[in-house]
Amino acid sequence: MLKNIAWFFMFKTPELAFSQNNVFRHACSTPLTILMSNLEADLCGSNSKSQNTVNANRTKTSLEAVTKLTKIIKSVNQGNNFSEKFRVFTAINEVLCLMRGKIDYKCFESKLLINKDLFLIGNKLYFQEALTCIFNNSIEAYKDIEQKPVSLMVRKINNHLRIDEIDYGSGMNLFFQKLVVFKGITTKKNGIGLGLYFAKKTVENIFSGKMMIRSAVGLGTHITWIIPLFLD
Repeated sequence: MLKNIAWFFMFKTPELAFSQNNVFRHACSTPLTILMSNLEADLCGSNSKSQNTVNANRTKTSLEAVTKLTKIIKSVNQGNNFSEKFRVFTAINEVLCLMRGKIDYKCFESKLLINKDLFLIGNKLYFQEALTCIFNNSIEAYKDIEQKPVSLMVRKINNHLRIDEIDYGSGMNLFFQKLVVFKGITTKKNGIGLGLYFAKKTVENIFSGKMMIRSAVGLGTHITWIIPLFLD
C-alpha cells in the first residue's frame, strides 16, 4: 500500500489512454471468468435435484456471459463511438446479469427507478465497464468474507441520472478516499489501482458527469455518479 503511494508521488502518472484494446481486455475478463468457473463447477457437480437447480442457474449466467462477449466484440469492431445513444435500463441490467455470477443474489439489492426508454449519449461499453469496476471494487472490499452485500439504486433526478452503489466492506479513511481515484493507487492486497480511476475518468470525460466517494473504515463505501441527461 505504502509502496503504491510512494510510486505515485515519485513518478509522473500519465493520463489514462482510453484505448479500445485495454477496454476490450477488461470487458472480456468478467464474462470469461464466469464461464470458466461455471464450467469447472459443472465438472465437479452432482446429479441431485438441488444441484440440478444450481446447474440451471449457472447455465443461464453462462449464456448471458456469452451474449455479453458477443456484444463486446461487435462494439469493438464498430470502433470508438463516443456519441452512441443507448438505453440506460438495458445497459445496467446487462451488467447486473453478469454480477449474478459473482455475488450471491440474496446479498445483491438493486432498484432501477427509471423509465426503460431513458437514454444516455456516450459509449455503452465504457459505461458498462465503469459500472463493472465499482462492483468489482465492492466485492474485493470484503476480502475473505463469503457474504458480500451490495446495493444499487438508479434514479432520474431533474435532468440528471443518479447512480448510487453501496457496499459494507472494509471501507477507507479520508486520506485514501482522495487517493484511490488516481492511477496506480489501491488499498487492496492484489489490486492494481485502475478500477476507480477508470470509472471516474469515464464518468467525467465521456459522460460529462462527476463521481463522488464516501467511505468509513469498517463500515463500507458509497459511490455516487451524477450524469447529465440530454433530453429530446
